[in-house]
Amino acid sequence: MFIQKIATMTKQSHALRHHISRKSLISSALFLVFCSNVSLAQQQSYAHLSNDTLVMGNARIERRFAWNGGNLCTTAIVNKEKGFSYPIGQPIADMVLTKSVHRGTNASMKVERVAENDIHDAYLAVNVDYTMDSLQVHRVFRIYDDTPAIACDTWIKGHVAPASSAEKVGTVDKKNIESAHDMITLAGEPTIDGVQLQGKHWHGKVVELVDVTDWNDNLVRTNRFISYRKSSHRGNFLLLHNGETPQGLFFIKESPNPDAQIAYGGADFISNFGAFTVTGLGVAPEHIAPDKWTRLNGCVLGVTDGSDLSAMMALRSYQKRLRKFHTLRDEMVMMNTWGDRSQDSRVNEQFCLRELDYAHEMGIDVYQLDDGWQTGKSPNSKVAKGSFENIWARTDYWEPDTIKFPHGLQPVVDKATRLGMKIGLWFNPSIQDEFADWERDANAIIGLHKKYGICHFKIDGIRIASKTAEENLRKLFDSVMEATRQKVVFNLDVTAGRRFGFLTMNEYGNIFLENRYTDWGNYYPYRTLRSLWQLSHYVQPERLQIEFLNKWRNADKYPQNDAFAPQRYDFSYVFAIAMMGEPLAWMEATGLPQEAIPAIQPFVEKYKAVRNDLHQGFIFPIGEEPSGRSWTGFQSITSDHSGYFLVFREDNEEPTRSLHTWLPAHLRMKLEPVCGSGTQTVANSDENGDICFSLPTKNSFALYRYETYELTQEFIFKEQAPTPSCHASTITELPDGSLLTAWFGGTRESADDVDIWSARKEKEGTWSTPTMIARDAQHACWNPVLFQPEKGSLLLFYKTGPKVKEWKGHIARSNNQGTDWKHDKVMKDGLFGAIKNKPVMLANGRIIAPSSDERNGWSIHFEISDNHGKTWRKVGPINAPDSAYVIQPSILIHPDGTLQAIARSQNSRLAQTFSHDNGDSWSAVSFTDFPQNNSGLDAVTLHDGRFLLVCNPVGNNPGKHGGPRSPLSVFLSADGVRWSKLLDLETLPGEYSYPAVIQGADNAIHITYTWQRKYIRYARLVLP
Repeated sequence: MFIQKIATMTKQSHALRHHISRKSLISSALFLVFCSNVSLAQQQSYAHLSNDTLVMGNARIERRFAWNGGNLCTTAIVNKEKGFSYPIGQPIADMVLTKSVHRGTNASMKVERVAENDIHDAYLAVNVDYTMDSLQVHRVFRIYDDTPAIACDTWIKGHVAPASSAEKVGTVDKKNIESAHDMITLAGEPTIDGVQLQGKHWHGKVVELVDVTDWNDNLVRTNRFISYRKSSHRGNFLLLHNGETPQGLFFIKESPNPDAQIAYGGADFISNFGAFTVTGLGVAPEHIAPDKWTRLNGCVLGVTDGSDLSAMMALRSYQKRLRKFHTLRDEMVMMNTWGDRSQDSRVNEQFCLRELDYAHEMGIDVYQLDDGWQTGKSPNSKVAKGSFENIWARTDYWEPDTIKFPHGLQPVVDKATRLGMKIGLWFNPSIQDEFADWERDANAIIGLHKKYGICHFKIDGIRIASKTAEENLRKLFDSVMEATRQKVVFNLDVTAGRRFGFLTMNEYGNIFLENRYTDWGNYYPYRTLRSLWQLSHYVQPERLQIEFLNKWRNADKYPQNDAFAPQRYDFSYVFAIAMMGEPLAWMEATGLPQEAIPAIQPFVEKYKAVRNDLHQGFIFPIGEEPSGRSWTGFQSITSDHSGYFLVFREDNEEPTRSLHTWLPAHLRMKLEPVCGSGTQTVANSDENGDICFSLPTKNSFALYRYETYELTQEFIFKEQAPTPSCHASTITELPDGSLLTAWFGGTRESADDVDIWSARKEKEGTWSTPTMIARDAQHACWNPVLFQPEKGSLLLFYKTGPKVKEWKGHIARSNNQGTDWKHDKVMKDGLFGAIKNKPVMLANGRIIAPSSDERNGWSIHFEISDNHGKTWRKVGPINAPDSAYVIQPSILIHPDGTLQAIARSQNSRLAQTFSHDNGDSWSAVSFTDFPQNNSGLDAVTLHDGRFLLVCNPVGNNPGKHGGPRSPLSVFLSADGVRWSKLLDLETLPGEYSYPAVIQGADNAIHITYTWQRKYIRYARLVLP
């Protein structure tokens, strides 16, 4: 497998509750009771305390601690998936909150299984409580099944003077190091978590995410280092890998971004050779009280194999656990008219009703009324300047404005409902006194939800300047979520002020990323794409609302020679930039020109058809960083074998470019276009995992769905060919899983020395030396067909005669899997058995052999046995147009029992006929649009219900009997009518023809075919 197994979002509701004191855990008897209650055999995540050692983990990670009176010290970290442990040095306390670092007291542990709900997945909660000096500590480790990371949330109460360095000395002011004693670095900074790793070759990367996007357009900062003496780092993520071994670790600091953290000391991580700690508690001493629990910043530790992909997959695996992504709740193409800068001046009932018609035509899901729908006025109002403070000075602040909406919001909500849309609202919590009025704010939102059914609220105008403000804001959100049963989605605005950042309050909704406007000429599509591309390394793109604007507005405010001005891009391209996120139409729909909606609506609908599958995947950037001139894009990994590529060719002169992806080397795949300028194609990743993409014009894009497949090809014989010529192979799978193939071979086709030859391939083995299994003393042998019924003897059909019009049909049986053949009988006149392609067996045991007759023109028929092949009867010839020349059918079985036979023809098109009565009668032969070169083909019904066809997909040469027998290609179809090309088996000039295809018990597809009339070639294909 080329990626780590994507975390299976398990659903377990069994809650495990058991409180165990440290004393009781020393007792082995009670420890066994504890294990019994936790049911480790049933739950993947586990935790247990024994002999002063606490162990917790799941199938992918394990972390062990010295109990130390609850003040835990990491003693081991294990990457269970890769099978290695990390070298731990002298264990010291992972968390340092006070100046005295010693053993805790009054320690206890409780383990409980927290059931999943509509927001988060189930997890094992390991509660550790202890006392340190005059401080009480409550830690909750969260362990999600099948996730290579363990999170920890911490609460404290009591009295504390947080640990700190005695003196902050800059590096340039420190003394020379002339002795071992000079190397000693005193601990000091309070830490949330940490590990003491052995080794001096730890490479680190610190990633800092930046919000306040009204002022920042470079949202990701990285700093790479090799750990040496004690150093501090700003950031949200610390990613480590060992320069000596393939070991990686990461920390996530779950807090606002550095500039917005409360009581921020200037650093988030401390490195000191192999010691790495997470610092910055998110509280100051004045926030801590003896009568209430205060929450600290959270921390996550995870394991990787040291590679970039492993780290990103591990991060994303954890992040997706925090908030489930539900289609009906979380998927949205939203429209908000604020982007056209009318602000609240036009927002009224009639305006919104008109907007809804246009929004519906565009394919919008949620129409959001921004600031101005309410009676109260904010400072951003164009009609009356207001304030974000003292909102509750007027009790009707959050009632609809009676002048703008004389009937309330009901007419707007009702029309949206009729159009299949939802209404969203802008909301700013009352900011004064650290959100002291949070409960009134919560009740206002709950009331709007109950009255109008509104579920989407944009949260704006806030400032989290203190711990109390943060706590009250959480109370607001939690109250709303509980009262609405998690139906409400908060759009959390991070464009200005001290706000949530990217890694806190993730459970409440999505992130409104940026405000850009054409009014000031600061909206550039490629820069929005760049922001999403950079962030998608470390956060979930599907949680980001990404805006696209009316590209025609304010064209005069951009320089005429501006190569990246919005009007230079197609409207569909502007929308496509947002597809890996949650698209936000930041515009008035009624302000669009007439051509706008028809230009974008088809793309929106195609996107909406796949968006949930797209967003359920792990989305990462590919190609180059967007610059306006690059080739760039995204990959969504939905499984080990499938996913999506969204590829952009920016303004450059290269119609084709290889992009680095997250696929392994030398992987074959089918690219199926969903929308954009891409065409269906087959691609191969090179030795670096790069894939070549083509787009026809500058500033164009393509969204593809890809499916990878495994293909191996080999000759059944080559160096020791048994005959000068060979043709018309057949293949079957035997009960023991081995493969048996046969073909005719001799001097040339129709020569009297042409016999039937066979070879066998054991599981995991090679092809045996060919042996002759059937011969006619006077005439040539033709077209063998092997068939293994579910019960009974292995069957071999073949033909003999000097030429096709004088064929006689033979049927032979083997009771030892083709080692020898007995009871070789000539079939009665008019019966030939399976003429080229395998029979099928129906659910009722009936065997139908597809056949044809070339004695008097060409016609197809079917030979049926209802007694396991003992006797046969003929159905047909099947009625066909006078000009039809059709032979050698292959049978497909549809889910409803319909049989479809597709056949070779001289009419340049694939022929077909259908049966609805188990083959007793068939429709008249008709022709499809699929090209046919008058050469043999074969098809099979796959186990998953799809159909697979192998053939030469070319028509006849004008004026000639047949067409080229190259390429030889494989096609897939869901309905047997519309076929899409999967891959080419052969493309060079020559003859590659007469395929035979089956699917084995292990789902692998086995194909044999003629290679230049000299050899039989075998292909093994594994589809997703």
